[in-house]
Amino acid sequence: GASLDSFSVNTDSFSQPTTLSVSVVGEQQARQLEENFKNSPYITGATMTGISVNTERPGYTVTLSFTFNRSIAQ
Repeated sequence: GASLDSFSVNTDSFSQPTTLSVSVVGEQQARQLEENFKNSPYITGATMTGISVNTERPGYTVTLSFTFNRSIAQ
């Protein structure tokens, strides 16, 4: 599984690079999350920019960088 503490999108979010930190249970889930973002028709340029052991809860924190396509808003 994966969890977010918060996430907000507005009109400025589209076509602009976005960074998102996600808590995951293990490294395999981190790789799968990156793959899911890469395969999404609504996202371009998805890449995992970091992974670290989560100090606040069990598991890892993954940082993803990507850009939303405007088509997601249609």
